Amino acid sequence: MIFCHPVAIERLVRTYASEYADRIDFSTLEKLDAELVGEALVRRYPDMLWIARSAEASGRVVIQLEFQGARDRLMAECVGEMLA
Repeated sequence: MIFCHPVAIERLVRTYASEYADRIDFSTLEKLDAELVGEALVRRYPDMLWIARSAEASGRVVIQLEFQGARDRLMAECVGEMLA
């Protein structure tokens, strides 16, 4: 899978979220085990999580990827629930 490689993640961010790209230290990208617990204490399993250090401060940036096999009108709502 192409998104298993840090270079692909960097290119993805630089292409689709370019306003954030300069704030991320891509040399620190690290793939994480993907398990999230939402506000309702329900476990969710996104397809892929990456973490990197912030280029500007001591914080971290988490990049969550969700892969869809079919069009899903409610995906934005689902992602919002996972981030809550």
